[in-house]
Amino acid sequence: MAPTTDQRWLLLRHRTWWAVLDVPRKLRKTIGKPRFAASLQTHDLATAQARRWSYLAKWRAQIDGQEAGTTEALGIVEEGLAWRDTLQRIERNDPDMVSAFRSTAGPYPNEPERPYTPQEDALEVARTALHDRLEALHFHQGRTTEASTLAGLAHGTATPLTAFVEEWLAEGGKRGPYPTRTILMYRADVQRLTDWLKAEGIPLLVESVTRQVAGRWVLALDKADQRRGTTNRRISAVSSYWNWLRRRRGIELDPWSRQTLALAHRSTGEDDHHRAYTDAEMLCLLSGEADAEMHDAMRLAALSGMRLNELYQLKVADCQDQRFFVRKGKTAAARRSIPIHSHLAAIVARRLQGKASDAFLMHEAERTDHGRSAPFSKRFRRYRLALDVTDKANEDDRQDRINFHSFRHWFITQARRHTDQAVVARIVGHAQQTITDGRYNHGPGEDIERACVEAVKLPTA
Repeated sequence: MAPTTDQRWLLLRHRTWWAVLDVPRKLRKTIGKPRFAASLQTHDLATAQARRWSYLAKWRAQIDGQEAGTTEALGIVEEGLAWRDTLQRIERNDPDMVSAFRSTAGPYPNEPERPYTPQEDALEVARTALHDRLEALHFHQGRTTEASTLAGLAHGTATPLTAFVEEWLAEGGKRGPYPTRTILMYRADVQRLTDWLKAEGIPLLVESVTRQVAGRWVLALDKADQRRGTTNRRISAVSSYWNWLRRRRGIELDPWSRQTLALAHRSTGEDDHHRAYTDAEMLCLLSGEADAEMHDAMRLAALSGMRLNELYQLKVADCQDQRFFVRKGKTAAARRSIPIHSHLAAIVARRLQGKASDAFLMHEAERTDHGRSAPFSKRFRRYRLALDVTDKANEDDRQDRINFHSFRHWFITQARRHTDQAVVARIVGHAQQTITDGRYNHGPGEDIERACVEAVKLPTA
C-alpha cells in the first residue's frame, strides 16, 4: 500500500492522528468498549504509521486474553501483510516511513561514536513491536499456530492462500485467457478449498497445504461430490493455481500431484458419444410450440453449423454481405466467415432491421456471468425434454447424447454428404488436418462454400 494512503488502524481527528482497533462484537460487553483508541500526538502521517504498532500489539494481547480463537476476527492475514509492508518499506529506507525517527535514538552497539540512523531506529521499533505481539500470542495465550502464521506473513516466508488468485485467473493458461465460465469455476474451486481449511482450523496459507492436508481435502470432496469426475476437475483447478504459484511466486510445494481419483471403468463405444439429431427429432424440435428466439436459434444453428456461443456473440456488423463473420471462438480456426443460407435470409433481415451496428443479432439474451448464451442453453434443454427428445447411453448418465450442439453435428453430417472434408472444416471452424489445407490452401472460394451451405436442407414431413 502506498505510504500516503496507508491509514490502516489510523484515524485523523482534529488534525491529530489516532490509533484505533475495533473490538470483536462478541467481546465488547466483556471488554467494555466497542473500539480501542489512543492519540498518537502527531499531525504527521508517517510518524503515526510508525507509532501505531506498540498500541496495536498491546490491544490485541488484551483482546486475545478474553477469548482464544479470535484471530480470524482480527484478520491475522491482513495484519501479517501490514507488518510485512512496514518492514519492507523500512528496509528499503523509504523516506516516508523512516523520516519520523531520529538519528539521536542512542549509540550503536560496539560503536559508541556512531548513533543510530533513522532507518535503524525505525527497524528497532517495528521489530520490538512485532516481537511483543508474537510473544503475547505464543507464550501468554499458547496460540502457537497463530503466532507462527503471523511471523511467516510478516517476514515473507508464508503466502496467503487467496492472495494471488485474481492475478492467476487474469493471466490465464497455456491457451491464453480463461473464458468467463472457467474463471468462475476455478475461483469457486479455490474458495471451496479455503472454506474447508477454515472449517478444519488450518491456517489459510499456501504452505499449510501439505500432501497430507491435500489428501484429506480430496477425500472430503469425494464424499461430498459423489461424482469423481467433478472431484478430479476441482483438483485440477487448484493444481493449476499451485503450478502458477510455483512459476510466478517461487513456491516449491506441489501437494497435488497424483491426487486425482481413479474413475470407475466402463467400456465405451460409439453409443456413448454425442451425436447428430435424426430427421424425426429435427422435425419435432422445429415444429414445437416455442417463441421466435427458440425457433430462430435452432434454424440459424442447423443451417450454419455455428456453436451456440458463436451465434450469441454475433452483432449486426458481423452479418453483412450475405455472410456471418465469426470474430472469435473456441480455437484460432473458429475465426471465419460463413455464407448465409438462403432459408435464413428472412430471419437475418428481420433481426437486423432497425438495429445499430454494435447490437446483437440475438438481442433477447442478457449477459450473465456464464455468458450470453447460458440462459438460452438451459431453456432449450427444458424445451427439448418437454418434447421428449432425449437419448442417454445409460440410465444413470447425467447428460444426454443430444443437446443444442447436436444441430452442429447435424449440419456437418449433411454437408459432408455433398462436399469435401476440407471445405466443411473451414466453414464450421475446424483446424485443417493437413499442412496442404491448413497452411497453403487459402480457401475454396465463395461459390464452393456457398454451394456447401445451400446443399444442407431442413427435413420436411
